[in-house]
Amino acid sequence: MNCHKDNRGFSLVEIVIAGALLVLLITGLAGMMVYGIEGSTLAGSNNRGLFLAQEGLEAVRNISENNFSNIIDGVYGLATTSNQWALGGASDTVGIYNRKIEISTVDNNTKKVVSTVAWRKNARREGLVSLTTYFTNWVSSFLGKWAYPSIESGLSFNDTIAGSDVMIDGDYAYIILAGGSPNFYIIDLSDTINPTVVGSTTVVPVPFALYIKDGFAYITGSDNNNELQIVDVRDKSNPALVGSYNAPGSGDAYGVGEQEGKVYFSRNVSNKKGEDEFYIIDATDPGSPKYLASLNLEDTARAVALSGSYAYIASYDNTRELQVIDITSSTAPQRVATVDVGNYNTYNAYSITIAGNTAFLGRQDSRIYAFNVADPLNPILINPLGLSVGGYPYKTVAFGMNSYLAVACARAAREFQVWDIYNMSSPKLVGYLNIASTTNFAAVGIDYHAEKDRLVLVGASQPFNDNRQFIVIRPQ
Repeated sequence: MNCHKDNRGFSLVEIVIAGALLVLLITGLAGMMVYGIEGSTLAGSNNRGLFLAQEGLEAVRNISENNFSNIIDGVYGLATTSNQWALGGASDTVGIYNRKIEISTVDNNTKKVVSTVAWRKNARREGLVSLTTYFTNWVSSFLGKWAYPSIESGLSFNDTIAGSDVMIDGDYAYIILAGGSPNFYIIDLSDTINPTVVGSTTVVPVPFALYIKDGFAYITGSDNNNELQIVDVRDKSNPALVGSYNAPGSGDAYGVGEQEGKVYFSRNVSNKKGEDEFYIIDATDPGSPKYLASLNLEDTARAVALSGSYAYIASYDNTRELQVIDITSSTAPQRVATVDVGNYNTYNAYSITIAGNTAFLGRQDSRIYAFNVADPLNPILINPLGLSVGGYPYKTVAFGMNSYLAVACARAAREFQVWDIYNMSSPKLVGYLNIASTTNFAAVGIDYHAEKDRLVLVGASQPFNDNRQFIVIRPQ
């Protein structure tokens, strides 16, 4: 039997063909990998660009909801100040991305906003995302017509004692009187035509200011042993004094605010060491408030307003009427800015209100001065001549997305005023009210009930011939 064994191998041609096929296979796979990686990278960069454009629109939305007048026509970048969005510069850069926000006016109540993000994807390609939306100042359609305010209702507590301050929290108004017993009242405002006293108690003999937060009222006054008092108001029918703080010396305590369990209050000037004009108190245990820090401001601090990491002071110092205190550290506050209002340096600052990036400082020259505080370290006076209200502006409150400013003042025949502050470079008096009385009525305290679209007022000097110190004011 013959056995034939084929020992032939691959020919050279076959080897070359196989190698070529292998090279083609490897090249194809490598190309797929490269293009896959590049595609994934480009998709990621596109998503990042889209996110930044969307973030731009949301930032402008946040700014507009804080104060619609803050979104002014122009091209901007974005920045953050005190953890709040702000417009600034011509663009902003985030890594490889450049973002521009373009704002233009459609009509008196509408703005067009375009958020554009550009970047270089690679050496040959550029990326671009552009998103557009419109923001409307809904205030003009939501709010009543405050050009013709009127008195809806009121309450009387004591024939001869003036109201000192008022604050709204939910459907309740909390007020203090400048004396008498009781001198702290809780009023149910669920029916603004028929406000009802549901609780009362007696606090410091002459209270000046109050602040309500999370079921507690923080009250400052003239008691030299209890400049700060804390009242538990969780049971509206039975408010109870639960704690107090005695500051060194005998200076009266004036303005007050609360933030994250800490109470901040301002005080009358003292020339004695250790008797400061600004205090920070730990009130996480309302029954046992504890000293954290204080600051010597060298003159009376008449009012205080809190915003983020800063406290704003209305001061009697005629060369530093507005003062800004960094309260980032509750044990080491620092005064970081002061402003001399000028325009006759003989008048004390009396009230302070923060509305978005604007601070409104009321001074005893019967004017209100507005400051841009987008950068708290560099407040900028917007209206050097001030907004003339014709009487001491004892207190102000911003409402309607901060497009309006209500003023409680001592001007005869215009004790209550509403101003359009949509454009602070040219504010306009919208409406006013004469609180008729047997003697001139001075409006001292004011606050806004957003759900009811009502302003409430307290004041001094026997109004209406029936001695009402608490007044509910409605729009037309």
